[in-house]
Amino acid sequence: MNIKVLVIGLICFPISAFAYCSEPDQPYSNPSAPYCYDNVCESWEVDSYRDDVERNMRKWNSYAEEAIDYAKCKRNELVEEWNEFVSYNRVRN
Repeated sequence: MNIKVLVIGLICFPISAFAYCSEPDQPYSNPSAPYCYDNVCESWEVDSYRDDVERNMRKWNSYAEEAIDYAKCKRNELVEEWNEFVSYNRVRN
């Protein structure tokens, strides 16, 4: 019985009605450069800093991709809202 109700519900309601746009979380921290005494750094300090920079770049690239997906989702929501409005309303001349 429950399966029939679920199937009928999925048929009657468009899938996009269940869509939810999730705004991405922006990465806030940036890595700090190591303090090198007399402009001489230890190799592990440089390696660690480079790893931190690369990790941060991956976070920002991921954020950019998620932001694009979010913008597309919001655009689709607006188009769907407009289409629904137009389908139920008429304009007087």
